[in-house]
Amino acid sequence: MSGRLASIHKLSVPAIALIALAVLVSPTRASDADAFAKAIKDVGPCLVTVKYLLKVSAGGRDQDVEREVTGIMIDPKGLVLLSNFQLSDFIKFLSKPGGAVMEGRPTNFKVLVGADTSGVEAALIATDPVLDLAWLRITKPPEMPYAFLDFSKGQLPAVGQRLLVVRRLGKAFDRTVLVSDVSMGGIIHKPRELLVPSTIAPALLGLPVVSADGSGSAVGLIVVQVPESGENGQKATLDEGAGLILPAAEVVKATQRIEASGEGAATSPAGAGVPVPATQPSK
Repeated sequence: MSGRLASIHKLSVPAIALIALAVLVSPTRASDADAFAKAIKDVGPCLVTVKYLLKVSAGGRDQDVEREVTGIMIDPKGLVLLSNFQLSDFIKFLSKPGGAVMEGRPTNFKVLVGADTSGVEAALIATDPVLDLAWLRITKPPEMPYAFLDFSKGQLPAVGQRLLVVRRLGKAFDRTVLVSDVSMGGIIHKPRELLVPSTIAPALLGLPVVSADGSGSAVGLIVVQVPESGENGQKATLDEGAGLILPAAEVVKATQRIEASGEGAATSPAGAGVPVPATQPSK
């Protein structure tokens, strides 16, 4: 188990290999400077750092692992969107066939907004493992509205269109905001509509994708999808499904389902260990 837990610790710290995957180099044009600067200015403040404890259980042994991931603020009152895979679902992929099943339960959430290094308490209010989404709600109402990315104003890009991915580096690099660019490579229609970037970078899970046309409109969120496929119900591989883009419209629909069910208004104390409600599997 110690070797697998070491893998979890490695996932919690930005590695040189991941940074190399994330920084996608392309020839720079004059208009790039404006588009990149706008993305940093408009989307950068919407990115938050989520710190939490992941309670890992395997073979009757438990251990708490400190982790931090990047989330995106999606409303001015403190609703944060994350990749459910990055949050805890990756644990099941570390379990070896025939070995002890590993489980992970995230708790004790703190959200770092802007230059804040202490964080504010938050609660995990819902997850959708099918879409690879998780929602946190900051428990204390903000004194001023939070900067947020409005996915309801998203757009569906054309194949070949340039897109920007906005991310934050880790604590060691002062959580600096940076921008990577990709092109729209194609569209998947089954099992649901998904956008395929020309270069898939699994290291960018849970990060927002915006248009590079100067509008900065949300395009979607980078997620993991491993649906069953084929006549025998064989699952797609993680390599196939990590790094696809869930369109902004689907993000909005999923969030609306959470809010309609009342889960989006939940304010249970961070780390209370209450069961996390899940949305119904998306059709």
